[in-house]
Amino acid sequence: RSFGNRLFRQSRYEDAKDRYKQAIAVLSNREPADEEEKSQISALKLPVFLNLSLTMMRLQRPARALVYGRRALDISPHHAKALFRCGQASLRRPGIAPSPSCSPSPLSSLALSFAPSHLNEIKL
Repeated sequence: RSFGNRLFRQSRYEDAKDRYKQAIAVLSNREPADEEEKSQISALKLPVFLNLSLTMMRLQRPARALVYGRRALDISPHHAKALFRCGQASLRRPGIAPSPSCSPSPLSSLALSFAPSHLNEIKL
């Protein structure tokens, strides 16, 4: 993930995407010994999915950004940044309504409160 972050900061989004996908593959191929380890692996995947979502937005691929945002929500359904990423991706997909997995919740308002001021005008 850290190498992907470095590439992202250098605006090398395709390369960053590849590194993030490698990180997910490595984590997904690991067979957890117990529930605690499974939880730890999921906790490691969460920021990678969030990074992939943002990277896809930078690559002008909001549909893919939404997929990775949903995967982050699968791990942590009320995660503010994951909700925000889904909202961003949904807004950039013309003619597509937000998906039920990214539906408004009380935390959506919280996520929007961290958004730039012009996004606060969006009604959920």
